[in-house]
Amino acid sequence: MCGKTPCEWLEFGVPVLAEVRKRWDCTTAATHGYVICNTSTRAEVKNNKIRFAFYRMFTYEKFGCLGANNRIKIPDCVEEKIKSQFPDPDGSYTNFAP
Repeated sequence: MCGKTPCEWLEFGVPVLAEVRKRWDCTTAATHGYVICNTSTRAEVKNNKIRFAFYRMFTYEKFGCLGANNRIKIPDCVEEKIKSQFPDPDGSYTNFAP
């Protein structure tokens, strides 16, 4: 999306998305603002929780364990892709806090 080579979304985001889709049924993410857990509970999980988990998983895949209070902003193109996959119904997003 941003033209950076190698593409961080393809390298780290796509594998994380595959893992997310194993854990949650994401078919309702765009239309209803939540996903459904693929366990017997079938619990609904709001998109904001999934986005936060996705950001953490992406960061772990790219940088490994960062430790407490050691935060790194992910690329804007990756952030936008995650938001497009798991949008907030109200368009309200929490931005990166250093």
